Amino acid sequence: MKQITALLCVMVLSSGAFSFGCTSTTVVPPSSDSDSDSDSDSDTDTDSDTDTDADTDTDSDTGPCVDPVTGAPTVTSGDEAYAWDTTDDVYTLTFNEDVFNVDTTNVTWTVVTGSGTMDSITEVSGSEYTVAFSGAAEGDEYTLSVGPGVEDTCGETLAATVDITITIEVCVDPVVGDPTVTSTDDIFPVGTTTGAYTLTFSEDVLNVDTTSVTWAAVTGSGAMGAITAVDASTYDIALSGLADGDHYELTVGTGVTDTCGNPIAAAVVINIYVSLGGSSVRIDELNIGSSDYVVLYNPTGSSIDLNPMALYFNDSSTGDFAFDLPSYILAPGGSVYIAEVALAGDIDVVSNIPFSSSRGGWVALCSGTCDLSTGTNWIDAVAFSEGDPHPTFPSAITFSPAGLSGILDQNTNSYYHTSTVGSQPVYLAADWNVSASSR
Repeated sequence: MKQITALLCVMVLSSGAFSFGCTSTTVVPPSSDSDSDSDSDSDTDTDSDTDTDADTDTDSDTGPCVDPVTGAPTVTSGDEAYAWDTTDDVYTLTFNEDVFNVDTTNVTWTVVTGSGTMDSITEVSGSEYTVAFSGAAEGDEYTLSVGPGVEDTCGETLAATVDITITIEVCVDPVVGDPTVTSTDDIFPVGTTTGAYTLTFSEDVLNVDTTSVTWAAVTGSGAMGAITAVDASTYDIALSGLADGDHYELTVGTGVTDTCGNPIAAAVVINIYVSLGGSSVRIDELNIGSSDYVVLYNPTGSSIDLNPMALYFNDSSTGDFAFDLPSYILAPGGSVYIAEVALAGDIDVVSNIPFSSSRGGWVALCSGTCDLSTGTNWIDAVAFSEGDPHPTFPSAITFSPAGLSGILDQNTNSYYHTSTVGSQPVYLAADWNVSASSR
């Protein structure tokens, strides 16, 4: 260690004269060791103690974990019987609080009977997990074991392993077989451009929505709106923007299933035709023989539903009666017999049509119940006066110049509609002719 020598000089004033005196002192700097000791025996203390007592506490302890749910976690889901016809599904495993380590190490699958397997475990939330399994069959039984390796946020573990019994029971189908669509081709709607089409099934079904039920225009620009359940087997489909003569296809896909998951066997296409009032249907043949009948004909390119049209029969002698037509789709260019003695495919009036070649009468086709006051909703009409004049028409209706005649044998000949010059409210006899009966 270096030594420093200091020279100290003092000037003294005495008796008018100055005098100087100097002394020297050698200083030894202290050791950097703040605790260095000097021995009188000139030993040098080599202790290099650097402790400055400036201890820093690095302990980051924030106190004990606060458990949001007091106590060890528990499993809240329990034994379950799977009641569907599928062999692949998921089981929901739930806990009373958020937990960790819910994996295939701490959740195991044991086959009691069967050969199904546990495939994966997926976290839905901190306290809910789904366990996917596959290959199960009717009557199988499995044990899902949740071990104490599962712990909550404070490290508390399940008190003991929890065993959950899973059994497989195939769904008992209330209606055997696949569901079917029971509604068929139809006209919609009569007299309006908006409304609801009713779609029906043979049993309760699921997944009837705009994914499994689709709409396509063959002609027209109408749209399908919301699908609303009337009950589990009946659904109303909102339609709008329809126009007379439109043709649409409503397709019901195999995404529709019954309550046991059975889908409809194949997609079903329902044709929906639009005819606002059915004004294009006409009376094509009138027979007044021993088995009277009327033939209705659809000359258009669109199918037409005969409901809610009606026929009105009026005879000069025995009275009159109305007949409300049932729902019946008359195809483009198609015809149907309305008969008192109905054959297969006919519409039975379930009454005697009181026509005869010895009297007069008329028949009217109307959109809805026939208006007998003014005839405003009449679509077509034909009158005959073979023996007696035909009964009086409503005030605004005429059949000009007179009722038809010329039936030589009522069981051989009929009146036929051969042209359509006349129309409501003036119908023309010239539009009709007599020819051999069609049956």
